[in-house]
Amino acid sequence: MENREEFTSINEMNKRDIRKKNLLMFITFSLSLVVALGKVISSSDYDKIWLYGSELILFFFFYFILFQVVLKKAELFPITSIIVPYGFTIASLFIFETGLDLIPMFLFLMLISGIHLKRSIFIVGYVLGAIGLFLSYSTMSLDDSTRSLYIVTFLVYLLSGVVLGVMIYLNRKQNESLQHLMEQTLAEAATQEERHIQLTTDVTNILDNLSTVNAQVQTGLSSQEEMRIAINEVATGSQTQSEQISDIADHAKSTKNSMKKLFEVSSSLGENATSAKVMVSESEEKMTSLTVDMNSLAAILRDMNASFKELTETIQETNSFTGKIKEITDQTNLLALNASIEAARAGEAGRGFAVVAEEIRKLAEMSSLTTDRINENLLKLNQNNEEALEKMSTSTEYIEKGQESTRAVSTAFGNTVAVFENLSSHVQTLLSLAEQVNGETVSVEASTNELAAIIEQSTASLEEMTATIETLTNDQQSIAHLMGETSRRAESIIT
Repeated sequence: MENREEFTSINEMNKRDIRKKNLLMFITFSLSLVVALGKVISSSDYDKIWLYGSELILFFFFYFILFQVVLKKAELFPITSIIVPYGFTIASLFIFETGLDLIPMFLFLMLISGIHLKRSIFIVGYVLGAIGLFLSYSTMSLDDSTRSLYIVTFLVYLLSGVVLGVMIYLNRKQNESLQHLMEQTLAEAATQEERHIQLTTDVTNILDNLSTVNAQVQTGLSSQEEMRIAINEVATGSQTQSEQISDIADHAKSTKNSMKKLFEVSSSLGENATSAKVMVSESEEKMTSLTVDMNSLAAILRDMNASFKELTETIQETNSFTGKIKEITDQTNLLALNASIEAARAGEAGRGFAVVAEEIRKLAEMSSLTTDRINENLLKLNQNNEEALEKMSTSTEYIEKGQESTRAVSTAFGNTVAVFENLSSHVQTLLSLAEQVNGETVSVEASTNELAAIIEQSTASLEEMTATIETLTNDQQSIAHLMGETSRRAESIIT
């Protein structure tokens, strides 16, 4: 559209130039005719009045009516304004048998034919002028002085024609150069417009991709925040369970001491049997509660393991996105390089486009650095995630062992309850049973201590996982900030 407007502007400029030169020819030739009419009127040469008057009227008709109103083709006026006056002037040679007084008219018409600097118009005017001079020379009887004057006139006419011809030739070459330069400029403008459109399309695609990645990063941030809250809750529960296990260990130790006393003071066994039975029952209830808590903890750890596997898949998918961003960055950098080369070829006209190309190159470098930073953060995230998965697997194994130990302890406490229920009828077997219970109590103490250590280790691992997730969240927030900054810079380039 812009090229068409520029072509239209050039055509309008050429038409205005033709109209101005036509006006100059009209004014100049009209003034010469008015002067000629004044001369013939002052000399009372009334035979020539109708010739110059009709020529002036015809000239007015051609300029104002025929070529501006009827035909509306101003480009035809120059050739007409040369042929018609030459026709009248040559006709006057045969009608009035004049010669010397027409020499200035032929020179004047030859000069007027060069006003438009058109080779065809000048050649017509120059040839007709030469014919007029030759007819004027051949129709008159000349003496030696007049013949010499004609020879000088021919030489002046010839040299004037050569000078005007050279000027017209140089002007034509200059116009051709300007036209060629204008065509090259328009072609370069069209090429730059196409490149601008392509650049806008590429940057828009980059913005869309960055928006998609940013949305996924925001989703990952929300998931990590939820995971962090869940892990904190699990860590709090683990701390509570650790305290409960410590209480159980203390109770098991107390039971062991009680059984030793029971072994040593068998005489008071009957009196203390009831209290021991109560203590064992309480321990059994706590062990049952511990079993339920351990099962819940195992279920939570399994859910967390599944969540970490899903997080691993999300990270792998994010890795593929960074590869795509890297490819887009490389393509943008290549496009900026090509644009810089083309802008350098364009010279001064491409300086503005070179600035845009440099900004695109800087954007590509920034996107490349951002992608490298994302890759580094994702690598750290992968490492931390793998370590967390290993620790989660270890925690699951320990929890399973704890469940087995808890089941064993529950079984042992069940046996102990059965022993105490039958204690009143089996006093004779009290010593042997007390020894057996003492051994089982030692096993319970060891198991509870081991379970307490496992839970403490699990709590420490959960705290490390919480710290890792917080670090990951901070890194992804930094990535989101960098992506937002990149998007704003790309939008500023488009606008």
